[in-house]
Amino acid sequence: MTVTLPPNTKVRFTSGGTEYDEMDYNSWQEGRNGGAGRPSYAMITSRSYHEGIVNVVLFDGSTRSISESIDLSIWHALGTRAGGEVVGEY
Repeated sequence: MTVTLPPNTKVRFTSGGTEYDEMDYNSWQEGRNGGAGRPSYAMITSRSYHEGIVNVVLFDGSTRSISESIDLSIWHALGTRAGGEVVGEY
C-alpha cells in the first residue's frame, strides 16, 4: 500500500465497455527482470469496506481508523519512514 492517493480513492478502469473500480497502477510487473536491476513502480491505494475510513497499522504496532478526508500532507507524513515530519493528532 502507498500513500500516493488519499484513502478510499476510486481508481476506475474501463475495458470492453465494463467499468471497474479498485484498480491499482503498476508500471512494471512486480519482480520482472529484478536481477537485471529494472525498477518496479506501483501506486497501491489503501481501501476499506468501512464507509469513510480505512484501518491502518502504524510502525509501533498500534492500529487506527483514518478518515478518508485526512489532510493529504498528514497522510503522506504517516507513510514516510524516518522523514522527520512531526505529525500531531489526526
